[in-house]
Amino acid sequence: MVSILENYKLIVWDFDGTIVKLNVDWNKVKEEISKRYGGSFKEESPLSINEMIYEIRKSTPIEEVFHIIEKYESASGYEPNQKVVKIIRKLKKAGKKQAILSDNMSNTVKRILTEASIHDCFSLIICKDSVRKFKPDTEGIKRILEYYNIDKSEAVMIGDSWKDRELCDRVGMRFIDVSGLTNYG
Repeated sequence: MVSILENYKLIVWDFDGTIVKLNVDWNKVKEEISKRYGGSFKEESPLSINEMIYEIRKSTPIEEVFHIIEKYESASGYEPNQKVVKIIRKLKKAGKKQAILSDNMSNTVKRILTEASIHDCFSLIICKDSVRKFKPDTEGIKRILEYYNIDKSEAVMIGDSWKDRELCDRVGMRFIDVSGLTNYG
């Protein structure tokens, strides 16, 4: 097992950029959302996809936007981070609890975890379509901590983005950048 993780009861993983690299053209996703919602956004909108969702949600059910995102995620290829996959399997063997907190869609995450033969390593997966507020908001991480009834001091999050680091700072939980972790593996 990776020694840096020994003292934690719960390891929370980000998905895209951490466990796998999705080859999604996020600009195309934004473009389709912009076209679908007409005058709401310009195609070159400086808003992130999450910010667009927050705006759309004010007046429209959001499921259709989730379908657009899922369509692009499903059509894209991906590359597993083999060092991380190996660490995840070692942690499962050691009896560590593991969860995923992702800004991707549930069906995408579950499909890829199954294809990579690591779905059974996670007992809880929280994705964009299962929360109201997305990373770096703390809603998802708080749900994970409550589910496991574990204090934030007994958990660590492994991710790759400023949003992962920011949500850990907000909740007062340890963050490890995946690039540093794979140097141990």
